[in-house]
Amino acid sequence: MKCALRENMKSATEWGIDPKKIVVSGVNKTHESMDRIMKAFGGKGIFTIESEEHYDILSKVCAEQQTDIKVIIRLSSGNQFGVDKDMFEHIASEIADDKHLELYRTSLLFRYAEEALQSGKGTCHA
Repeated sequence: MKCALRENMKSATEWGIDPKKIVVSGVNKTHESMDRIMKAFGGKGIFTIESEEHYDILSKVCAEQQTDIKVIIRLSSGNQFGVDKDMFEHIASEIADDKHLELYRTSLLFRYAEEALQSGKGTCHA
């Protein structure tokens, strides 16, 4: 299930959805919003990174709370959502050195990203 706000996550968990299966998505991530979500749910879920700023926010909040999370990087084909190939590779290398962030399903991540880049179609939530 995809959630953009803490209230969405609260509703989803009240409906019985395992917080580990919730994707925390959205382009308007702030330090405050991610801080609230992580405090409320203990870093459960999968968090999207749609910009270098998102990486910075999630990395800082996790370090402050000493919380580990799983992340996915949203790859774009050129529209306003997600990152291009170069930024994707840059953020992935930053995550590799980050002790609190883990790329979710890394083995699939780059295969999907490469397919999306080669096809030039739409965006890919890798």
